[in-house]
Amino acid sequence: MSVAEAFVGIGLFSVLVAVFSVKALMPPANTIVFSRHAFYCTEPERFLIVFVNTTNRRLGNVAISSYFKIGGDWAVRPHITAPLITQSVQTFHVDEVSQDDLINALREGDCLRVGIDAKMEFSSFSAFIQYSTDNILVIANRRGLIEFFEPLWDPDFTSPEFLKAFHDGCDADAPTLKAWVEQARGSKSKTI
Repeated sequence: MSVAEAFVGIGLFSVLVAVFSVKALMPPANTIVFSRHAFYCTEPERFLIVFVNTTNRRLGNVAISSYFKIGGDWAVRPHITAPLITQSVQTFHVDEVSQDDLINALREGDCLRVGIDAKMEFSSFSAFIQYSTDNILVIANRRGLIEFFEPLWDPDFTSPEFLKAFHDGCDADAPTLKAWVEQARGSKSKTI
């Protein structure tokens, strides 16, 4: 009985240490937070995503994958790699899609999916998001977005001002991709 009790005790203690070690090394669930909006830049005709690393640690070996569904077909692009991402607001250009392709092929149900895989110290994690055409804003280029987020490079994540600016900021008058395509289609039919 004593020998069996010793083995059970060692086993339970080992499991307890393993569970606490895994919990301590795992990144928090909200390590990567995506903005509510993605963007389509008419110059250089690319989608742009905005996200923030909410931890006080650097993320390494970052791979950003994106898939844009246009006309019912998924366009898969090679992933983007970044050696590290610091604790700040990040903007990345992803899929390149011409304005003509958007105007001619975009239809209901099309969307942009973005996934991020990264390493933090001894653990790996993933985050992903899907943007419908109502959640993608059309802007001229990345410059205005960079200038807007420049004061937020070192953010206070608990600040209501930061959250509002991060999720709803930039260009309040920017049309959604869906509205922009519908307007472009209307203008095209009028010129024909």
